Amino acid sequence: MVLEDRKKRSPRANIDLSAVIEIGGKRLVGKIRNISDSGAFMCCKEPLQEGEEFALLIILPKTDHRLLVRAKVLRSNIHCADESQMPCGMGVKFTGISNAHKEYIAKLVSEHLTHPDRV
Repeated sequence: MVLEDRKKRSPRANIDLSAVIEIGGKRLVGKIRNISDSGAFMCCKEPLQEGEEFALLIILPKTDHRLLVRAKVLRSNIHCADESQMPCGMGVKFTGISNAHKEYIAKLVSEHLTHPDRV
């Protein structure tokens, strides 16, 4: 069963994107370290807790474009004493994303996996 779930996952690319989390009237700045069209792993100084939902503004490289999506924290590493073992951050699932944004991210991931020096 676990192998079947892994086969269904969207391709994921290691990438460095700036992002802004908006939750409860607060804005938190973070970095997306890897992304797929269904979610991402983000690093930030104040990771959210599992289950929290928020607006996520993804700042795209080499453009003025921004993607605004809804996301939910699936896993969080809020108590990381030693960043050399695991970075502070959280795995998030996109819960509200337009088809156009989903396609754009899928294209970005594909380009990054094919030509990582261009992204």
